[in-house]
Amino acid sequence: MIFGKPEEFALYVDVIKERSNELNALEGVSGIWLKNELFITNTGLIALPNDFENIIEIAPQIIKCSSLYKLNNLDLLKDILNKRFPNWCVSSKEEWEKNIDKWLDIEEITEYDISLESCSIGNELNYYLLGIRNEYMMKILMYIKNKEFDFFDFGMMADSDVRCVEISYKDFRDIVDQLEGFIKKSRLDILGR
Repeated sequence: MIFGKPEEFALYVDVIKERSNELNALEGVSGIWLKNELFITNTGLIALPNDFENIIEIAPQIIKCSSLYKLNNLDLLKDILNKRFPNWCVSSKEEWEKNIDKWLDIEEITEYDISLESCSIGNELNYYLLGIRNEYMMKILMYIKNKEFDFFDFGMMADSDVRCVEISYKDFRDIVDQLEGFIKKSRLDILGR
C-alpha cells in the first residue's frame, strides 16, 4: 500500500501475511517515497507497528517555526540536525576527534525527527527524515548518511545531499493517519488482535 503521492511524499508498506502469522507480529516491507524515488528501509528487521511508531507519534508535534522554514535546504538541514543531535554535529573529522571526550548533556529536540525506526537499522546507509512546518505547509527533508562516520560532518555536506519536498501539513497528517489506520486494521485482520 502507498499512502500519499509518490511524486511528492508517500509512505510505503507491504504486509507479508505468512511471516506475520509465523512470528506473531505484523511483518513486512516499508519505505519512503520522495519525489518519485522509493527508499526501502525495512525488509523485516522490525515489526511494522514499531517501524512507524515514531512518525505516528511525532506527526502532531512537528515544530512550527516560520523563520527556520524560510532557510535554504542545506542550512535548514544543518540547523535541524544540530538541534536533534547536538553532540554529533561537527565541521570536520579533526573537530570530532578533538572534542569526542567533551560531550555535553544537551537535550535533543525530537519533534523534527520523523524517521522510520528502520531508517538506521540494518541498512548500509542511515536515512534521516526530518520535518518542520509553518502555518499550513511542511518541509520534509531527507538526508542519507554513510555509516562510515558516527558524526554529521557539516564541512562535507552539500546542497545535493539534501532531498526536500514541500506539502501541506494537513496532507502529511492525512498520510500518517491513513497509515496508522491501515496498520491497526492489518493487525486485527492477520493476528486476530
